[in-house]
Amino acid sequence: MITFGANYVNSVSVARGYSDSKIIEKKAAFVELSPKSKADAAVLATTSVIWGGHLSLAKDILDDFNKSKSDILLGKKDVNYYALTTQMRNFNCLNPFKIKGLVEVASYYHIPSSEFITYIQTVPKIFRGNLGLIGKGMLDCLKELFETKDLELSASRSAVDFYMRNGFELLSNVNKGLTIPMKYRVIKRLT
Repeated sequence: MITFGANYVNSVSVARGYSDSKIIEKKAAFVELSPKSKADAAVLATTSVIWGGHLSLAKDILDDFNKSKSDILLGKKDVNYYALTTQMRNFNCLNPFKIKGLVEVASYYHIPSSEFITYIQTVPKIFRGNLGLIGKGMLDCLKELFETKDLELSASRSAVDFYMRNGFELLSNVNKGLTIPMKYRVIKRLT
C-alpha cells in the first residue's frame, strides 16, 4: 500500500525578533501525521528518542500513534496527531531535528462539542534555540482547526499559567492531583 506522509494544516509564527529595527518572524508548519504512513511513524519514533525517550510525552504520543493504526484499519478515527516543524515543504519526509512540537487530540463521541488535547509537548529547551512561541503556536493552530469546538486538557501545575494566558480556564477549583482540568471555550471565539 502506498502511504503518504504528513499533511500541511497551517503555518504559524514561532519566533519574533528585531534586526536593524525590522521585525523578523520565524515561521513553522503545523502538519497532521498519519498512522498509515511508515515515514510519519519513523520520524515520530526518532523524535521521541531525541527528546528523551521514555522520559518524554513524545514517547506516549508514539505509543498511542502506533496503537491507532488498528483503529484506522477498522474505520474508526478518534485521535489526530500533529507536529509543528520548521520544515516548510516535503512533508512526506519530515526531518525529526526540525520538529519543534507534538500534540495528540482525541474526539469523544459522548462529548461532541469538545476536543481533548491528550498530550502536548514542545521540543526540550536544549534544542529550542530562539524559538519562543512553539506552545502558543500549536494552541493557536488547534483553536483555528477546531474553531467550532471547545478544547479541553489536563494541565500540569507548572503549565496552568501558560494555558490561562492562552485563553483556557480552570474547570475545577480542586487543587488535588498532578493535573488540573482546563477548557478553552468556543463561545469566547464567536463573540
